[in-house]
Amino acid sequence: MENWEELEMEYVMTKYIKALLVLACISFIYTDDIGMGRFRVGARVFNNPDNRQNCISDVEREHIMNNMLHVDIESMRDPVLFHHPVGNGGMMNSDKQYITNYVDENLAYGWIEDYSCYYVTYDGHWGTDIAVGGFYYMDEMTTPVLAAADGIVTYTHDGEFDRWMYWSNTAVSNTVAIQHNDGTRTFYLHMKKNSITVSVGDNVQTGDTLGYVGSSGYSDGPHLHFEVNTANWDLVDPWEGNCGMGESRWVNQIPFIGNSSIYPQRVFRYLNTAYPAQNEDEFHQIVSENIPSLTHINPGEDYMSLVWVRNLQVSDTLTWRWYKDGLLVDENFLIPGQTEWWYSGTPYYATSYWYIVNTWFSGDENIGDWDEKVFLNSTLVGEKSFICDTIPNQIPIVVSQQYDIEMGQTISGEFELDDDGEPFWFNLDQGSVNGGIVENYGGRRRKFSYTAPTDFTGIDMIGVSAVDDRGVSGPISNIIFNVTGSLSVNESSDIPDKYMMYQNYPNPFNPVTNFRYDLPKYEYVNISIYDLMGVKVKVLVNSIHSPGSKIAQWDGTNDQNNPVSAGLYFFKIQAGTYNKTKKMLLLK
Repeated sequence: MENWEELEMEYVMTKYIKALLVLACISFIYTDDIGMGRFRVGARVFNNPDNRQNCISDVEREHIMNNMLHVDIESMRDPVLFHHPVGNGGMMNSDKQYITNYVDENLAYGWIEDYSCYYVTYDGHWGTDIAVGGFYYMDEMTTPVLAAADGIVTYTHDGEFDRWMYWSNTAVSNTVAIQHNDGTRTFYLHMKKNSITVSVGDNVQTGDTLGYVGSSGYSDGPHLHFEVNTANWDLVDPWEGNCGMGESRWVNQIPFIGNSSIYPQRVFRYLNTAYPAQNEDEFHQIVSENIPSLTHINPGEDYMSLVWVRNLQVSDTLTWRWYKDGLLVDENFLIPGQTEWWYSGTPYYATSYWYIVNTWFSGDENIGDWDEKVFLNSTLVGEKSFICDTIPNQIPIVVSQQYDIEMGQTISGEFELDDDGEPFWFNLDQGSVNGGIVENYGGRRRKFSYTAPTDFTGIDMIGVSAVDDRGVSGPISNIIFNVTGSLSVNESSDIPDKYMMYQNYPNPFNPVTNFRYDLPKYEYVNISIYDLMGVKVKVLVNSIHSPGSKIAQWDGTNDQNNPVSAGLYFFKIQAGTYNKTKKMLLLK
């Protein structure tokens, strides 16, 4: 066996030729140039002992320790036993949930050992990682995080980005901490953004929902990091085994997953994706099964293929093969332990991501029908057919939609496209302009939900765009919500404390747009529309109004009720001494 000094020297010599090296919480990914520079292959890497880290960074752990609520609890004689902390199937549901890492029992740097004296962990890991079947299940919020035992919530943190695909040095996890009757504390990390349902000081019962599985913080895919500490912040391994720290702390300890004959090799996802992201952060944020598969590519473009494999052995081989018009053109091999870094002595990983980025040749000789196939050893695990052509993708344009909704109600919808462009990503470019709450599930997922405000009636809206698989953004489209209820459409019961003229919505618009303005008292109001030459086009409001929030509307006509031409216009409000001018764009 090579010693660590030799490994470190080889690592230093190698790092200058790596295209990318990223340490992650569940999987470790790098890219390497092979095959005359055409292919870049991504795979696992070992955790360099000089870079030993955990799912909870030192900074984040210190923050949690300093902000935990202190609860004086008389420790019980018998230790608290824990139930499985993930709902909807539990840790034995191999289609959706599975353990990827146990607690590392070996405290020596560079060596790993789980409670069964095996290698289903990584160096310095303090918790149990329970992964779900990818971002799809995270986005659908079908995997709740559950309180493992009765206790008091002593810490929460929410609102952090939740689609990390690598170990970000700056990422912070959405987290819940619970203190139990025996003084132990359980921690639930990497939860979905804005999903936490409990607050500090809450008494929770076993099985209560704390939030939902996500990928926030030091994470490379949706999973729960479940950790147990003593009252003195010492590690507790809840698993009992030959190499374990003590007795089982589970009500029902499930069998060890390290036996690959019981939990065989399996490919969970195979994807053929388009244009790789432009920078490292973006790449690792968006690599998921939410990325669309290509139906065609153009000469000279890059595309990415990704497989997600469970229980990959060091003796296995992943093979990518490309066929043009039915004939084998090229192939590439990825062999764990040979073509990439691997833990010394580790026979397999519970789960791992593997990818290839293919730089397509720019010549016309590549135009034709292609098939890409991926094999695990000799077994076909995924394939994708596509066409290499010169037809550019259509820029995806989100369809403008309108919904009727009552104040305080929540509705769900889906973004729609008005052409055949393949969306790479949906962007929420503008949140609610009038206080509604929007949840966009992110990525390629089209679903969103909108909760109307309780103190506003009238027109609310959000702005949404889509990005194609080459990174080109389409125009911003407006999703409009007509909020109704006990308040008048044109007047709020709340009296504003100052004059205000808001930006029109939608903008750009065709054919109708709305103007909201606030009046703190009775006032003579004039709102007029002007063209680029300063010529008055239309007088919308010219009268005395009572105090409140008001809405005026323009249908794109002049004072003679004739439609005006498309272009840039200005709207101006005069209310007492208050004057404000804004611009807007009329489309045809």
